[in-house]
Amino acid sequence: IENANKNLETSIINILEKLKDKDKYVFDVIVVPDFSFSPDIIMKLNEVVTYRNDCVAIIDAPFGLGSASDPIQSVVDFHNGVSANSVKIENKNLFIFSYWQKDRDEIDKTYKWFPPSIYIASQLAWLEKEYARWYAVAGIDYGKLMTVDVEYSPSQAERDILYGEQPNGAVNAVNPIVKFQVDGICVWGQRTTERSNKPTNRINVVMMLNFLKQKLYRIAKRLQFNINNRYLW
Repeated sequence: IENANKNLETSIINILEKLKDKDKYVFDVIVVPDFSFSPDIIMKLNEVVTYRNDCVAIIDAPFGLGSASDPIQSVVDFHNGVSANSVKIENKNLFIFSYWQKDRDEIDKTYKWFPPSIYIASQLAWLEKEYARWYAVAGIDYGKLMTVDVEYSPSQAERDILYGEQPNGAVNAVNPIVKFQVDGICVWGQRTTERSNKPTNRINVVMMLNFLKQKLYRIAKRLQFNINNRYLW
């Protein structure tokens, strides 16, 4: 199984390499469910979104961290590249969410745990269709997930550790998914993994900028080779 997974990872990395071609592939979001916590996959996703600079990728913390002895520090260490088999995740076009979601598998009619990336990608698509891509994919109105359960639901104090500047000056950028008693399961954060205090540390800002970049790229292509007259000045 280990060799099969490694071969599959290699295939995924080769596919991701092809996605660098802007003329052939136009898209907004990359998700690699069940593999996005692999260090090799994360590094490749980082390479692709940095090269293109007009799309984003969603990273999942590994399944099982929610049941670890310290589920908060385990996720923080993972996204900071401190834990084993991890790399530091830091890019305005990379987002990380935690924790895994329990949902019904419609193929075999059983309940299973699924990575949050598939739900975030779906939520982003819904936001663009119903509102606009620069709405925050978070909160009760725009970040509510119709899943059954969450692997771990962090408290307010724990969310403060996962998300934002810490007393020691470090900045964590894990977007928690929380199960509220009244409001249900909701995404409760919209940070990119940009650690500096810039507008691009927010997902909705990056989604808007990437939208503009894609539009401007296509407009500029139409002007290439046109006569340089007063209409283009």
